Amino acid sequence: MKINLAEVSLYVILDTGYLPPQKMLDAAKKVIFGGCRLIQLRDKELPKNKLAPLASAIKKVLPDDAIFILNDFVDLVKEVGADGVHLGQEDMSVSEARRILGSQALIGLSTHSPSQALASMNETVNYIGYGPIYKTKTKPMATPIGVKDISFIKSRVTHPLFAIGGFDEHCIEEALCAGANGITVVSAILESENIEEKVRRFLTQITGIKNHEKLKV
Repeated sequence: MKINLAEVSLYVILDTGYLPPQKMLDAAKKVIFGGCRLIQLRDKELPKNKLAPLASAIKKVLPDDAIFILNDFVDLVKEVGADGVHLGQEDMSVSEARRILGSQALIGLSTHSPSQALASMNETVNYIGYGPIYKTKTKPMATPIGVKDISFIKSRVTHPLFAIGGFDEHCIEEALCAGANGITVVSAILESENIEEKVRRFLTQITGIKNHEKLKV
């Protein structure tokens, strides 16, 4: 049985901008061994005929409870057996992706402002990404938006919110305490010398923060 999105606290993006495609399968295994159960494959360069075999190979090594998301490529989701797709504001519309994928697929949407986050309530999305929270190497030209509006958004948005942008395990407390369901991480994990251990450290840190917040309530 797939893990419930609302229970996910760490979302790892396997981005070929940080690791070449030939190293991505090994990275996926290490992310899973570290305990993460929500993974996205993101590639902005590979043609679909080369991305599909990589996505299929990653799907095959994931445990049954893990969720596998493709970035952008709606038409590859069913072909590779992914659980859903993540869309940006400039990508295919959520309604069109839902028409193609059906009601059971997961659809995530990137949001970069409170208005975009609130507008997601009018779409059939399963979760939103919100950011960049901090300055990030992944999108160096993007202006950080911080955590100040997360609690406001979460008071009005019912689907999970994953904060993204510039996170290391030492700067995640603000977003979680503001109400983010989880943290999305790219470079801090993929550039680590020990990916598996880095994932474990993130999860340990997140669990500690969330337990502390529960005690405060």
